[in-house]
Amino acid sequence: MEDSTLIKRCPQQPKCNAPECPLDPLYLERGRVFPEEERCSARRSTRLKIVAQATEEGVATVAALKYGGLTKKEWQRDQKSEKAKARFEARTPAEQDEIRERLAQGRRKLGGVPSPKR
Repeated sequence: MEDSTLIKRCPQQPKCNAPECPLDPLYLERGRVFPEEERCSARRSTRLKIVAQATEEGVATVAALKYGGLTKKEWQRDQKSEKAKARFEARTPAEQDEIRERLAQGRRKLGGVPSPKR
């Protein structure tokens, strides 16, 4: 029998019919999702909030979530981003400034896309 404690906390749950839910501990065992099947419509921030609250309350199901309420793609993207940030932070300040300047030049060439805030 599956534990649906986390799934029941999702505000999308009453109307959701997605076969794969990142809040389901058996998420990865359920198999492939076909293109025509419904996808989870809960926002990432909502899922992370549910997991954080459940963790705080000591809900055991949280430990079974391989990606902590994220989809596999979201988790992989976060891992890639963290590695890139670590590589950037490992550079000297001069190298970091050089990278920032190259990015700024590229944004100017694209038509003045604003720089992200630091």
